Formats: sequence, C-alpha cells, structure tokens
Amino acid sequence: MEDQEKTEKLLHDLIQIIHFTEDVSAKIHGALDEAKIHRIIMEEFARLGRYTASILFLTEDGSALRIAGTSLTPRQLKIGEKVSGLRLKEYKIDLDRSSIYRRVIKGGETVQVRVNDTIGELFPRALAYLISKTLGYEKKFSILTPLKKYGEIIGVLAMSSTGVAEHFIPSVRNLARHISAALELAGKEKKRSQAEEALREARDKLEVRVKEQTRELVEVNEKLQEEHRLLQILMDSTPDSIYFKDSKNRFVMVSKAKAEHLGTSPEKMIGKTDFDFFSEEVARKAFTDDNRVMESGKPLIDKVEKITYSDGKKHWVSATKIPWYNWYNERGKIIGTIGISRDITRRRKAEEEVAYMATHDALTALPNRVLFNDRLSLAVARAQREGKKVAVMTLDLDWFKRVNDSLGHRIGDRLLQAVGNRLKDILRETDTVARMGGDEFLLLLPEIPRTEDAGKIAQKILKAFQEPFAVDEHKLNITTSIGIAIYPEHKEDAKALISCADIAMYQVKKFGRNSYQLYNPNMGLETSR
Repeated sequence: MEDQEKTEKLLHDLIQIIHFTEDVSAKIHGALDEAKIHRIIMEEFARLGRYTASILFLTEDGSALRIAGTSLTPRQLKIGEKVSGLRLKEYKIDLDRSSIYRRVIKGGETVQVRVNDTIGELFPRALAYLISKTLGYEKKFSILTPLKKYGEIIGVLAMSSTGVAEHFIPSVRNLARHISAALELAGKEKKRSQAEEALREARDKLEVRVKEQTRELVEVNEKLQEEHRLLQILMDSTPDSIYFKDSKNRFVMVSKAKAEHLGTSPEKMIGKTDFDFFSEEVARKAFTDDNRVMESGKPLIDKVEKITYSDGKKHWVSATKIPWYNWYNERGKIIGTIGISRDITRRRKAEEEVAYMATHDALTALPNRVLFNDRLSLAVARAQREGKKVAVMTLDLDWFKRVNDSLGHRIGDRLLQAVGNRLKDILRETDTVARMGGDEFLLLLPEIPRTEDAGKIAQKILKAFQEPFAVDEHKLNITTSIGIAIYPEHKEDAKALISCADIAMYQVKKFGRNSYQLYNPNMGLETSR
C-alpha cells in the first residue's frame, strides 16, 4: 500500500510538472523582451511555490556563470546574502571550481544533483553547511540543463525542490528548449529594434543633408531673376545638361548642352515639355519624377537612366532633380524643379570593362578562374538540389612550350586563342570553357546525364584536336591531356573537384599524353607516394 501511494504521488507530481512547464512555456511564447521572459518564468515558479528556479548566463569570457534571474523570495535572498556575506545576484560561479556546472556548460549534459553538492563545490565546507542549513537545502535536489541560443550553450536553467525526481528531466529539458527559443526570438527582436533605430538616425542625417542643400538652393533662387543672364552663361559653360521646369513641367531655362543632346536650341525648348522631345514612356517617367519632387519637397539624387540623344545613340545619364523654391513673393513655395543630368556613358563602359576584366582572361576572352569557380559552385549547388551530375575537366596542351620556343610567344598566344575558340565550338552553350593561365584550360559541364557522357565529350575534344590549328601561315599540330572529375561521385566540394581533375590529367601526362582519364581515388594515393 505504501509503495502504491508513493507511485501515485510520483505520478501526480509528474503530471503537475508537465502541466506546469507547459503553462510556463505557453506564457513566454511571444514575449519579445529578455527581461520580460525572466520575469514571467520567475513569477510562475514563485506563484506555484513548490519549485525554485534560477537562470544563469555565461559571462562574456565564458569562464563563469552569473545569476540572471531567480524565483527565491526577497526574504530568502536576504538570508542567503547575510549567511554567505555575498550579494547573490552579483555572485559569479567559477566553472573551474564547479565540476557539476562544467558538465552542463562544456558537456551539454542535463544532470540531477543534490543542492548540497553544488554549494559544496563553491564554498568552504563550514560555510556551505551553514548556507544549506539556513535555506533548507539539505534534502533538496536540482535538475540543471543547458540553455542555448542559435545552437550555442549560453547558460543553465536550474530547477530545485525536495520532490524533483529523475522523471522530471524531460519536462525541464522541454522548458529549457522553450526558454532558449524565446531568448532567440527576443534577441532577433532586439537586433530588429536596433536596426530600426539606426535607420531612423540615418534618415534624420539624410534629412539634415537635404535641408542643408535646400537652404543653399534657396539662396540661389533669391538671386535667380537678377542673375538670369549670368546663370545662362554659367549653364552653357558646363558639359552637363541643366534645366529649370515650372510646376507644369514646362522648360523655363535650358543649358546649351541639354538642347544640343536633343538636336535643338535652348530657346526652342522654352515652354515645351519632355513629351515634345522623348517617347511617351520616357516622358511619362520624367513627369512622374518631377511631380514627386515637387509634391514631397525632397530631391531625387543620382538616378541612373538610359536615354536616346538626337544622334540616335543610347546614353547613360545620372540625373538629379531638386525642388525649385520661390522666395520672392510666396515665401518658399515650390514652383518647379531644377534638373542636372551628367552623361556617364564612358564611366559605365569603363566599369563594365573593369568588371569583365576581373572575370575573364585578357588573352582569350574566356572566363578566368574567378568566374569559373563561381559557375562551378552554382552548378554544384543546383546539382545537389536536383540530384544531377556535374563534370569538371582539366585540359593541358601537350608540348606547348615547344611552340613558344620555336615560333615565339606571339604565335603561342594566337594558338591559345584558337584552342579556346575550338573548345567553345565543341561544347554546349550551357557549358563553360575557362583559361587558368599558361596552356591550361578548365571545362565545366553541368547536368550531364551519365558519367560516361563526360568521356564521350573528352573523345570528341581529342578528335577535334587532330585537325591542325591555322595560326598565320602556320599549320600547328598539338595534342592535349584531359583529366575528368564528376560530382558527386568523386568529390562534393567545388575546389576538390578541380584538384581531382588535375590529378587525373597528370596521370594522362605520366602515361603518354594525348588522352583522357577519369579520376579514381587510387590516383591520389599514387601521387602522394
């Protein structure tokens, strides 16, 4: 009968702890403030009164734990501090001194221990006994389980009571998981709030800049009428397109450069709108931008757009539009817009050329290693998603040095260009031919159906190389050695695939050249010997 009563009590306690931890988990769900999460947990434990809970977080250096929250009553805290002589909320648990807490933090374990044992590790024996006796810890047990954030252990949830049994561990762990999830969410919310605050500060700074620029424009507008002729001369002296429009989007003043770009004169543009000089689509966009600037009072700065000049060619321009204020009669009323457009076609072409040079070989105009690696990474990622194969081929010309030595580097360079063109003609548009430098090329074949298809492509290349290369007056015969690696059969890492293809290619070089070889792991072992 006594055993049955114990079993029933244990079952009752277990059901109670399950419901209690689920209730606490539900109440912290949606709490977006870390302090609020702590408060809810501690209030719920204090309300129940049967269990004591504490949340401890790692210090920044990870060497100790600090108490972030506890459900101990103020009276219990006061007694504990009086006995120990410490301010418990400021006390830090040194992990080097506590093997129990170290197991939880370093090993990620959930442990059930006597409260006396944890206190005994941290204080001298006499003081530990006094603390346990005073606070009634002699018969209490604790369950200690890790708290995590983004998968990393950040602290400990400690739950203590005389009735804490091993069967409670799953419920305590589950509560710790909910607390960890709530802390993660609170951390994300804090970051979001910080980002919003930073955005507000940036916006305020931008508004200050806009106001400063607006004040400068006001000074210009005040002198506009008496300096009209001087302003026209100044506008005509710059290659930028400058114009003033009224509130109906009609041109009031136009620079010489602006008019010449449209095949007319400044005088003939006065009173007309963009619809008289551009297509309806372009003109409508200009109207929209002008009206937005006038309605908001805020400038439109450095909008890059493509327009057609009177020469029929398309040009890239960087356009800035600002509100035009009347400070003479109506005290700062916006009466139109002022626009400045700068032709940035050359700059855009230069930027495109620089970007092209960064990803292409200067001699052959083929993709270089940077672009090849990027395409290979994308091909591997796609193949991984779709369960397909990717082939990488390393291609090295045989005895290419003899061409340079006998005919000179100019002929050698021309031969490399011819090789690149022939390889492009052989492969699909979706494949990539890249030059790594010297006489080495890399080929990327995404989405090959079967491994043996890569061998067929290699045979096709070898056959194509049987035809001499016409370089100036020379007919040059040259062969190539090809190494092949297949994703995912050989490696799943892009860089490793290239290395495998290199190893296979050097095997071809070793055993006679003018052939191809599919990588196998034994090649790596032979190479390392």
